[in-house]
Amino acid sequence: MPVNKKMKRVLWVLVLLLLVKSQYTAGQTTDSTEVLEKTVEYAVEAFDPESTLNAEELAEYLQLLAQQPININRAGIDELIKVPGINFKMAQGIVEYRKKKPFETVRELVNVKGIGAATLAKVSPYITVGSSGAVQKALLMSANYWNQKAKLEHITRFQTVLEEQAGYETGGSYRGDPYKVYHRTSYTTEHASLNLTLEKDPGETWNAPVGYDFSSFHVAVKDVGKVKQLVFGDYSLSFGQGLVLWNGGAFGKGNDVINAVSRSERGLRSYRSTLETAFQRGVAVTLGETYETTLFFSSKNETASIVSGDTIRFPSSTGLHRTSTEIERRYNAPVTMYGGRFRWKLGTGWIGVTGFGFQSDKYILPGTALSNQYDFEGKELHVFGLDYSWFWQTVALSGEIGRSKNGALAWVQTAQWIMSEQTEFSLGIRSYAKDYQNPFASGFAESSGQVNEFGIYTGLAHRFSRDFLIRMYFDQYQFPFARFGTTQSTKGYDWLIYSEYIVNRSTQLNFLARYEQKEDDRDELQADGREYSVLDPQTRWSARTDFVHQLLKNVRIRFRIEYVNYEDFDQNDSGWEIYQDVRWNVNKKLQIDARLSYFDTDSYDSRIYQYENDVLYALSNPVLSGLGQRSYVLIKYSPIKAMDLWFKYDISIYENEQTVGSGNDLIQGNSRSRATVQIRYSF
Repeated sequence: MPVNKKMKRVLWVLVLLLLVKSQYTAGQTTDSTEVLEKTVEYAVEAFDPESTLNAEELAEYLQLLAQQPININRAGIDELIKVPGINFKMAQGIVEYRKKKPFETVRELVNVKGIGAATLAKVSPYITVGSSGAVQKALLMSANYWNQKAKLEHITRFQTVLEEQAGYETGGSYRGDPYKVYHRTSYTTEHASLNLTLEKDPGETWNAPVGYDFSSFHVAVKDVGKVKQLVFGDYSLSFGQGLVLWNGGAFGKGNDVINAVSRSERGLRSYRSTLETAFQRGVAVTLGETYETTLFFSSKNETASIVSGDTIRFPSSTGLHRTSTEIERRYNAPVTMYGGRFRWKLGTGWIGVTGFGFQSDKYILPGTALSNQYDFEGKELHVFGLDYSWFWQTVALSGEIGRSKNGALAWVQTAQWIMSEQTEFSLGIRSYAKDYQNPFASGFAESSGQVNEFGIYTGLAHRFSRDFLIRMYFDQYQFPFARFGTTQSTKGYDWLIYSEYIVNRSTQLNFLARYEQKEDDRDELQADGREYSVLDPQTRWSARTDFVHQLLKNVRIRFRIEYVNYEDFDQNDSGWEIYQDVRWNVNKKLQIDARLSYFDTDSYDSRIYQYENDVLYALSNPVLSGLGQRSYVLIKYSPIKAMDLWFKYDISIYENEQTVGSGNDLIQGNSRSRATVQIRYSF
């Protein structure tokens, strides 16, 4: 079918959705679904569009949190602040309120000082009300105890690019077919969890029904007496402020300007995602309440590039094994990790100590770039750290210091001040030595890895009224040693302003502006005939406006326009994007999302990225550059209570282009389309 006909069909879908007055019973999307999608979108947009791995893990964490909400009658302050939208002052208020009487409904939260209807709507997907009583040992032998709130879920997903790509042609480099296949079966209760995840990426080989390139399994129990968590199989660890050990993503610099610099510890969690390096495999346990202890041991095979013989680079994070070269090095690097954490919970916070050891079966060499000069080299690595959090009335302080085997230090100190019910302020100072060696850190930073950086971050949020708020941050930083792509010390800064205005019950306006300036070096021929390295600023700024309107009881539309400008010493590029999307809740069983985008950018440097709704547990955050259009249709249908079906079709069309992509992903033609089908059974 010609590309223009495909676009016309998508356009007709949008027009029909905007004009139709449904004759069906209106089945509005639940508030919790809307809030979850909004939280995931904000989280994803804080990440580099070229690296969605950690964003995917964070999105799954939020979705799992919504499936297994936190009990506000039992959770401590450390657990309550994990909920997006609950700050430490609100958490303190919740604990004080339930001392007088337990919460009977979630809506009762509005009786806690500082929590209004807007906050309740934001946090409601992630919290629940349950028993506040202690676990009784006699129940441990009861089947009913282990099956409380039982849920069995199975998901199967198939996804593929519809056009033929160079890597799959005769003589191409990809050894497998172009399909992404994903299966997950999980059984969760209030005190137990079992999970099996199977996946193969496009281009990877497989022999159905076994032989998947990646598999993940765990058996876990939680909140059983003094055992808070016990996991056999795959698990993740996220402690302190992330300077010693943190798996997966965390909220970064985005419109949540207050909580951006401070991590909310997740501790030990069972793992069920598909990121092939963001977890440990073995056994781990967390015990105790006031004196909380976590111990873990992990042994698994990673994938690493071979330098020569038994010498490798540090294991990669892509998890892709498609070509002969990738297959040859698949899981070729056995590694072992062990360690623990002790946390002493005080009435006003906690103090924690974390340490781990890492051993590789092969010798690890750093990269050859100047920025890799101080990276880890060897077979063994040890890192230790001390962290704390302290809450006092309207002020919260938290920080961590880490020390790697070579003696290098990394530290971060944050402060949050609730100045009034309308105004909040945050401050973060970070200092990471150029030779701090810890590939498992994920603290707040401008660059990837907690190394070679000093910065000061300030954030301010103010609500002028129930309907209007504004948030902003300013972050300035310096890289004392050469970062990737440079040969000397550089510095930079960036800021963001976000505003949200609720016009009425059915209309909302959002505005976001970002600006970033970062130094880059280049060689310049001087009058004496020699080339010298000089510093020039690179600037990138963007501004966008969102208009969200509930057109009908069961039809919501959103319109966005965005402009981007990029400039350096010899380049000044710009780009823009405009899109219209619609959500139509046809009835309680059928929901349709559709979007049509137009974009025009001068180069990849002025690219624009946009978050898209996708099937459950998947993430779509495409990068748009060049001249073209992008559209998608996402259909969710629930024929019976225990079954959900999704279908998504998306297409990007590039004007004045003869090919799309490059290398093994090259497509002859000016369009790239993809289809996704997913089914979920849930009992």
